[in-house]
Amino acid sequence: MRYFLQRDGASYGPYTLDEIRQFQSQNRIGPNDFLRREDSQQWLPWQQALAQAAAPVNYNPPQPAQPQPYGGFGQPQQPQQFQPQYQQPAYGQQPQPGGAGPMPPDFPWYAVLLIGFLCSLFPLFWLFKEASFVNRIDPRSGAVAKLVTGFGCYLLGAICMVAVGAFAREIDRDVQPFVAIFGGLIIIAGVVFILMGTFGMRRSIHTYYNTVEPMGINLMGTGPALLTLFFAVYYFQYHFTEIAAKKKAMGHR
Repeated sequence: MRYFLQRDGASYGPYTLDEIRQFQSQNRIGPNDFLRREDSQQWLPWQQALAQAAAPVNYNPPQPAQPQPYGGFGQPQQPQQFQPQYQQPAYGQQPQPGGAGPMPPDFPWYAVLLIGFLCSLFPLFWLFKEASFVNRIDPRSGAVAKLVTGFGCYLLGAICMVAVGAFAREIDRDVQPFVAIFGGLIIIAGVVFILMGTFGMRRSIHTYYNTVEPMGINLMGTGPALLTLFFAVYYFQYHFTEIAAKKKAMGHR
């Protein structure tokens, strides 16, 4: 007995029962294909048609949760193993078991705040230290470069603004507005680069510690965004201190 096979409205065959079984074993019959006997006009789901065949049929019904690829009937095709979907580790890195990645800066956030009252430049220094660490876990972040550009533009713009006031008598009055506007634009560009750096750091920290080295932290959302906007150096350090404590509890130093 021979059979015709129907797929997407197109008919193929006829094929012998042994050929149909071979297609089935090679996963070349789809779950929505139909079969009909050569002496019949009735199309049946291929599973039902094989079950009604005179000879015993040993087949495995298709598993919807684990679909196997199937191809045409010209060339044999080896079944491919089903691969479950999962989130790839960030930045092409392999997952680090048990917190085996680099140790983040381990210093209490409130200590950074207190020292900042005594030395106003210390929080700026610590922000660059955090950015340097972020560059280690995400080399594509460019955190240090963005911060350097941002603070450099901010300083240059401030110098232009101060120059307009300090050397008002030496600077032509027609030129003063242009210098002031230029300084203001440079300051705005500096602020933009600084925000790009800090919010990029937030994204890199969140992604790394939820994929490559899962620590169960969440830096996404409105609240974390506001904390990053106004208290980035202290907010990042709070999480770094928590992560460092977890890693030490795992035996890492």
